Amino acid sequence: MIHPLLQQQLQEIGFQMDTPPSDPKAWREFLKKVSSSYRAADQQRDLAAQTLTFSSEEMLEKYERQRQQSEARLEAERDRLQAVIGSLGAGLCILDAQGNLLSMNPKAEQLLGWSESELAGQDLFKLIAPHLQQFPQQFPSHLSQKCSPSPENLLAPPKSKQDYLACRDGQFLPVSYILNPIVENDAWVGTVLVFFDISDRQQAEQEAARSLSMLQATFDSTDAGILALDRYGQVCHFNQKFVQMWEVPESFLNPHQNRSTLAFVMRQLKNPPQFLKTIMQLSAQPYIPTYDVVEFKDGRIFEVYSHPSKVGNKLVGRVWSFRDITERKRVEKALQNRVEFEQLITNLSTYFISLNTEEVDAGIQESLQKISNFIGVDRSYIYLFSDPEHQSQSIYDWRSTLMSIKAENNLVSESSDNEPLDLVSVVKNQVKVTSNQLNPQVIPGIISWLKKYEVVHIKSANLSGDIIKDLQSLEKFHQDTGLVGYEHPEYIQHQLQFLTIIPLVCRKSLVGFLRFDSLSSLDTLSSDTISLLKMVGEMFSNTIERRRTEEVLRQTEAKYRSIFENAAEGICQTTPDGRYISANPALARILGYDSPEDLIANLTDVSTQLYVKPTRRAEFVAAIAKSSVISGFESQVYRQDGTTIWISENARAVFDAIGELVCYEGTVEDITEGKRAAEALERAKEAAETANRAKSTFLANMSHELRTPLNAIIGYSEILLEEAEELGYEDIVPDLERIYTAGKNLLTLINDILDISKIEAGRMDLFVEAFDVSGLLESVMGTAQPLMSKNNNTLTVDCPDNIGIMYADVTKVRQILLNLLSNAAKFTTDGKIKIEVSRVSSLPYSQESGSVVEFKVHDTGIGMSAEQQEQLFQPFTQGDASTTRRYGGTGLGLAISDRFCQMMGGNIQVQSTLGEGSTFKVVIPTRVKVKTSEAIATTQDPEEYSAVDAYTEGCLSEN
Repeated sequence: MIHPLLQQQLQEIGFQMDTPPSDPKAWREFLKKVSSSYRAADQQRDLAAQTLTFSSEEMLEKYERQRQQSEARLEAERDRLQAVIGSLGAGLCILDAQGNLLSMNPKAEQLLGWSESELAGQDLFKLIAPHLQQFPQQFPSHLSQKCSPSPENLLAPPKSKQDYLACRDGQFLPVSYILNPIVENDAWVGTVLVFFDISDRQQAEQEAARSLSMLQATFDSTDAGILALDRYGQVCHFNQKFVQMWEVPESFLNPHQNRSTLAFVMRQLKNPPQFLKTIMQLSAQPYIPTYDVVEFKDGRIFEVYSHPSKVGNKLVGRVWSFRDITERKRVEKALQNRVEFEQLITNLSTYFISLNTEEVDAGIQESLQKISNFIGVDRSYIYLFSDPEHQSQSIYDWRSTLMSIKAENNLVSESSDNEPLDLVSVVKNQVKVTSNQLNPQVIPGIISWLKKYEVVHIKSANLSGDIIKDLQSLEKFHQDTGLVGYEHPEYIQHQLQFLTIIPLVCRKSLVGFLRFDSLSSLDTLSSDTISLLKMVGEMFSNTIERRRTEEVLRQTEAKYRSIFENAAEGICQTTPDGRYISANPALARILGYDSPEDLIANLTDVSTQLYVKPTRRAEFVAAIAKSSVISGFESQVYRQDGTTIWISENARAVFDAIGELVCYEGTVEDITEGKRAAEALERAKEAAETANRAKSTFLANMSHELRTPLNAIIGYSEILLEEAEELGYEDIVPDLERIYTAGKNLLTLINDILDISKIEAGRMDLFVEAFDVSGLLESVMGTAQPLMSKNNNTLTVDCPDNIGIMYADVTKVRQILLNLLSNAAKFTTDGKIKIEVSRVSSLPYSQESGSVVEFKVHDTGIGMSAEQQEQLFQPFTQGDASTTRRYGGTGLGLAISDRFCQMMGGNIQVQSTLGEGSTFKVVIPTRVKVKTSEAIATTQDPEEYSAVDAYTEGCLSEN
């Protein structure tokens, strides 16, 4: 609570508790009022004292009590005033005349960081603001110069909106301050320093300045021209972009030059009245924003925005914004042109799809005219190169006669915008077509362009001499084919502005090209238009290819229709339920019908009407369902007259795009005669095989009877030969040797024949045992060495030491090797023979895994031709008759060796070059499975069977 007297005193000086002074000036006025109130109180005290001197002692006592009470009240009021000052939001320091601190309020302590007790009696300015010491020192001199010591005549107190005071922590506090002198009895007795913390305000001002700077930078850097006008239309501000865009001299933008500026602007516009209309509209409605687009005579286009500038609700001006949209409009126009061009190409492509072959040429003519008109060229051509298979229309020539009429009749008129007179309405475009085809050899320069498959767009001034020569050749070609050329022979230099050539490519092959000539326009085509012309070229290429393809298809259809009608075999299509869709005359003839139509009409269910066997159609469907194709499907069928024949069908299933079965199609052949011949042949074959088996059985059974007499002859001839030599009958020794040799040869021949007979009769068996391959080779080498010496040959062996053990018929393996070495020695003279042995992983033709032994016999003998190799392993066969006469032999050795290899699950192969030598390769499994030889006699894919008696004969075959 505030004392009533203090409250009365504050009210008397106009102090409001709820609204204390807010700035230095208000505080200065407040302090002046406080000082005046103190002086009035002192005067009252003086008056009371004078009165008391004349009063009685009682009055003196009474006045003394009143004085003490007044001083007490005054002291209380001073305390309360000090409390109010202490609660102020500004720092307040009271200094004596020497600048020493008398007191300071809590806010000053908080802002400066010192307490009052720390600074009391110290020179405050020296600590916090040395630069302010000069101001209080000027107060006395100014006071002495005044005629009246009233406060109004005092020097205006120093003040600052922004300064700095030093704080205890060494930081500087931004403040605004005021220095008030304290005057008593017309004398300066001290100073009051009031200061405010302006850190927040300073930061706000910096932010505002930064924002204004950024706004100004944006204003200057924007790509829009900005013009600010006041409410009277005077220019307030503009940026440099505005000057650049309008090309207005800056002197025109002075306020007194407004009319000159407007006139300068109007002269540049394409439609000044429209712009004036906008200005008049703003005069009538100044509060509305506007948008407009203005065009200049030089082709530039500006977007114009204007917006009223207001402070509160008061209109203070208008801001205009100008943006150059020339490029955007150009792009929009180009985009619209591209969209329209793409739509035209799409429509023409769709149009071409709907045309039949006879209408394609007319469609190309119409499309060429529409495209030429759209891109603004004056002439266009389609050239197709020579093609012997297609003698159709091959050159399309479109031209507008507009330029010719202008040139010949000098019909040139100027409109208001200097545009040539439009004569298109009176000039008819012309399209000519010729079937003459262009030879690409007459235009080598253009062909070198076209081979790159790129669009060529070039001004006539940039044409090379070779291209000009090619264009002149094309002009001569025009004249030869009846096409009208240009009006002047020197058209390239005098008329042609630019040239565009687009290759026409079908199936990666250059078939021709498109050509566009511009005579009237100096502007070249845009890159978008050129890229779309590639699509035009593809469209024409596809159309030309389609026409050619359809021509080929038509010719092919006619050719295959002829084949279909005249084929010797029946050709047909049947539905899945067994009904004929189509049939050729041959099928009708096979089945006994008068015509294909008669067959289709009467034969409606092949399951019951055609096949003799009722389930045959179901078997046909099941067989073709497995692989969609069937071949050689033989069936017995009924003819129309009820007789039966045999047919063979080759057919396939036909499916639609979604995989549904549509029909079966294929061929039908009458195999009745062949069937009868095959049956007769089968019977003959069975009879021959029966006879052959009987022969083989007979020979196999007669093996003992045939060998016994020969062994007796050989044995007795050998005994007689020994006795003749001992008894000295030398004259009969040669005859006995001949008998012995002939017997041995005959025995060898009989052994070979009996071996083949046993194999064919199924009586040749295997005796499998374990043997060392190296030991076998040593035995074979010892037996074969005399044969090598006979023709002066050398024999070498290449066999690893660890070749190991085999489980096979050692007798047959030995006989195979001896047969090969015997043949090599027989057909080689003064040469080299080599046998190689190795183990490999598996047989080259077998899917079974396991180790095998591979024997290779190389020789440098006479070799064999490919024809001789084909029949090499057939019984009783040698290379040719001359070989048999020269070298002898029966031709059974290799046949027997081949059969032995098959019996043991192996094979024998040969590689030979005539005159260079031969290599025989024998491959036999390391572990041979026991198999019956009867399978070998009938097939080369043996099957397993039980073991029988082993064959042990090991005679060396001389074949």
